[in-house]
Amino acid sequence: MDSLRQFWSRFAGLFRRRRLEAEMAEEMRQHLERRTQEKIAAGISVVVFPEGTRSTNGKLLRFKKGGFMLAVQANTKIVPVTINGSRNLLPSGAWRLCSGSIEVFVDKPIAVDGYRAGNLRLLSDRVRETIAAHLRESASSESNRTVEGGNRAIANRALDKQRV
Repeated sequence: MDSLRQFWSRFAGLFRRRRLEAEMAEEMRQHLERRTQEKIAAGISVVVFPEGTRSTNGKLLRFKKGGFMLAVQANTKIVPVTINGSRNLLPSGAWRLCSGSIEVFVDKPIAVDGYRAGNLRLLSDRVRETIAAHLRESASSESNRTVEGGNRAIANRALDKQRV
């Protein structure tokens, strides 16, 4: 009988801990959301990586809705940014940076007028399509080269793109 009581006691304790952890996670999420909204209201740009993680194959993943919800709530435009070549500089699972160059393409801002919680997928799909239009295959020969020696022209081209 004691072992049955111990089992139920531990079982109930597990649910209490999980509920407490879930409540703490929700409080942290709400705090982060409030702080982010304050920053946006103050005119500070907020960077969101809408995929939420890096893909294992370099392909663009489905976007999560959190950043889009923030933009709609703050009624602020979204500026799509495409980054090409970063996968080669810091491969997935690696901790050391490799030398090389990246290309950053900053697109025109997208207004969030007319979007709401019920149609965020339309907004995220629109932003995703804009980013995908400028995305190049990560296996490009230019981004695999290093900046050392004879590859200075690649670095200079990357700097010229950065200045635009």
